[in-house]
Amino acid sequence: MDKIKQSQSAGNDAVMTQMNNCPITMVNCIFGELQTSPDVIAAYGNNITKYLSTISPKNIISPKRSVVGPALEAARWYVDEEYKREIFAKLIAAASNRETSDAIQDSFVEIIKQLSVQDVNILKSIQNIEMYPIVSVRKKANKGMDGYRMILDPCIILEPIEKDEVKIFTDSVALVNLQRLGLVVCTMSEHITRQELYEVLYEQALYIQKQKAELGAFYHKGLVRLTPYGKSFVQLCL
Repeated sequence: MDKIKQSQSAGNDAVMTQMNNCPITMVNCIFGELQTSPDVIAAYGNNITKYLSTISPKNIISPKRSVVGPALEAARWYVDEEYKREIFAKLIAAASNRETSDAIQDSFVEIIKQLSVQDVNILKSIQNIEMYPIVSVRKKANKGMDGYRMILDPCIILEPIEKDEVKIFTDSVALVNLQRLGLVVCTMSEHITRQELYEVLYEQALYIQKQKAELGAFYHKGLVRLTPYGKSFVQLCL
């Protein structure tokens, strides 16, 4: 039994050494059994090499197996998606950096697996902003009833775009997912005092209101911010 444990330990150490010395060879070994394009595998190895090369040699360490093992395993199934390939490579590099390794959460691997392109775009857009505006569209309940009903869930516009309901809906879904993952907090009980930040949102929401023929609807201002967990994830992986 001791010999088996020693053999497994030696094998794991060999993988870690290989990853630090030649990421491309290591990726080829791990992905070899899958029918993955050689170009894609090479691109992933190059991504890891690129981010490792930005670390001072004195700060290069063997990453925790609890991070790099699941990261490499998960990447096997997402390597065709370029944006996830980049994020996994950055995670592995951060885990190999003495200055950032302690800040890596094991759960980051699961977070990456559940991110869409739109999720990542939102995180990148708000990463350097303390608060970002969101808006919902509501309509008062029918006469004799209290409350209101939601016409448009809280949405976010990252830049002025053509009137497109699908774009707004996608952003709304992305906000829900990011909040579910604990990366952001969306609140409609607070808002940013600068009214001009909501103008593009109002314009888009007005278009949706007309499309839905919802007369008497009104806008409700809110905001979205990164959580401490989200800030750490963005800093290390994006």
